[in-house]
Order: sequence, then C-alpha cells, then structure tokens
Amino acid sequence: SSNTAEARRAECARLQAKYPGHVAMVVEAAKSSKAHLLALPRDATVAELEAAVRQALGISAAKVTLAVEGCTPAATAAVGDVADACKHADGFLYVSVRGEQAMGIFSLCFPFF
Repeated sequence: SSNTAEARRAECARLQAKYPGHVAMVVEAAKSSKAHLLALPRDATVAELEAAVRQALGISAAKVTLAVEGCTPAATAAVGDVADACKHADGFLYVSVRGEQAMGIFSLCFPFF
C-alpha cells in the first residue's frame, strides 16, 4: 500500500533527492480527500508556501490558513525551520489548509515561528 510508513519514507527520500535543499511536504485541504506533494526550498517563507499551496490547490484570493501540527506558523518563518521542528518520522512536513471560517482555532506553538 502507498500509505505505509516505509512507502512514505521512500517517497520523501525520492523528492529530497530530486530537489536537494528542499522540504518535502504533504498538503491536505480540509474539504478534499486528495493530498498534494510539494517541495520548497528550506529558506522559503511560510508566505511563499501559502502562495504555492494556493497554486497547487487552485485556491483564489480568499483567506486561507495553513496549519502544521495544529499550529499556524508566522508568515515570515522559514519553511526549513518549521520542518526541523515539525516534520514526521517519514520525513514529510504535513500542512493542513483551511478556509477563512476556521480562523482563530489555531494557536502559535513555537516561539520562533
């Protein structure tokens, strides 16, 4: 099954080999059962991640919130720093996307975000 931990680790390693210096991410939209894989440079900001997520998911200019481990990282945080703190054992950083109606349910978990 492609959902096994071993398969996810292998997929993450494949992405990291293809895009050295990038963070491998699984982006999951709240209203979609489909997850998207993204790879962004470690020094990209969370604001740049949001722009990439909008493009990947075809989201308009409506307000969206990105959450990692239930927390909303600051727009200026580096994706690499977020990944170092929050990536899963399989190597992926899991990012949840929620629309404007979900604002306010997340809190900052890490002071450096």
